Amino acid sequence: MLTAHMVEHEFLMVAAAPLLVLSRPLTAFLWALPIGARRWLGTLATAPPIAALWIALTNASVATLIHVATIFAWHTPSLFEAATSNPLLHKLQHATFLVTALLFWWAILNLPKRQLGVGAAHLFATMMAMSLLGALLTLTPRLWYPSYSAPLLGFTPLEDQQLAGLVMWIPGCAVYASAALVTLAVWIAASGRHQLQLVKIEVLPTG
Repeated sequence: MLTAHMVEHEFLMVAAAPLLVLSRPLTAFLWALPIGARRWLGTLATAPPIAALWIALTNASVATLIHVATIFAWHTPSLFEAATSNPLLHKLQHATFLVTALLFWWAILNLPKRQLGVGAAHLFATMMAMSLLGALLTLTPRLWYPSYSAPLLGFTPLEDQQLAGLVMWIPGCAVYASAALVTLAVWIAASGRHQLQLVKIEVLPTG
C-alpha cells in the first residue's frame, strides 16, 4: 500500500531524524573507534573545506530548502515510480530523506536562543510545503503512481493514495507545527528574560 510506504517516509523524517539529532550519538560512535581513527576523523572534520561545507549545509535556510526540494523531487510520479521498481534507487530515496531530514533538524535544533524565531519560521514553512504536497495527493482525482494500482485491504488505489496524502498532511505536518510552537515558546520566554535583565541593569544605581 502507498499508505504504508508514506508512513515509512514520515517515520524517517519526523521521528527518526529529530530523535537522532537530540540523542547526539556521534560522540558515542567515535569512542567506539580506535584512537587512531578518532584522531583522523577529528582532523578531517576540522579541515577548512569540510568545516565550511558543514556550516553551509546546516544553515537553517539552506537545510530547509534542501529538505523540502528532496521531498518534492522524490514524490514526482516519474522518480517515485523509478524508486519503486529499482531497489538501489529505493534505498537512495530513503537515504536522502533521512540525510536531508538530519541536516534540517540539526540546523533547527542547534540554533542559539536568540535565533529560535527564525527556526520556528522555517518549521512553519516546511509544514506549509508538506501540507501542499499532502493536499495534492489527497485531493487529486487521478492516480499518481501506477505501481500502486491494485486494490488492497478493501481500498481502491485512489483511496489508498488519498489516505497516504492524509498521513503526510495531518500527522506528518503536526510534528512540524508542534516543533514550531515549542520553538516559538522557548524563543519568546528567552526574549522576555533578556528584556527583564536589561531593565534590571538600567534601574541599578550608577554609584
